[in-house]
Amino acid sequence: MKSYLNPLELKENREKLASVLREQGFYIRLHGYDYLLMYNNKIICSIHLLPRLNECYVHVNPLINNNNEQLMKVIAMLKNISPQTKIYVRKFPKVLEP
Repeated sequence: MKSYLNPLELKENREKLASVLREQGFYIRLHGYDYLLMYNNKIICSIHLLPRLNECYVHVNPLINNNNEQLMKVIAMLKNISPQTKIYVRKFPKVLEP
């Protein structure tokens, strides 16, 4: 049996994360190691997992506060599944309209 350094390398754990988030009321679009999260018809963030590097990037919608309750739940769930993963939270730049 193969030994995994990070629990997020396993497809089952990535799907479990998506399932738990859905149970919390999030809309989740999962594609491999990337997630798009929506709550109340608003994009909260996108998540990009790099389990072999023990890194996770959370790109937050600029209209959402970094201390947003839903965002904090997402980060807590990520830490619960993979405590050793470094989580980097970044804001998307605001888009300027032409």
